[in-house]
Amino acid sequence: MRRYAILAALSVLSGCVSGPDHVPPEMPLPAKFSEGGAKDIGDVS
Repeated sequence: MRRYAILAALSVLSGCVSGPDHVPPEMPLPAKFSEGGAKDIGDVS
């Protein structure tokens, strides 16, 4: 019975390392955003 427990534990643990290495995708971002600039909206009081 102990042999089956060890075999099951090894098979479960081997599933964690059998996949490919994850590489996050690169997202191209603009150097400067067109929104959010300093705008004069007048007197808001």
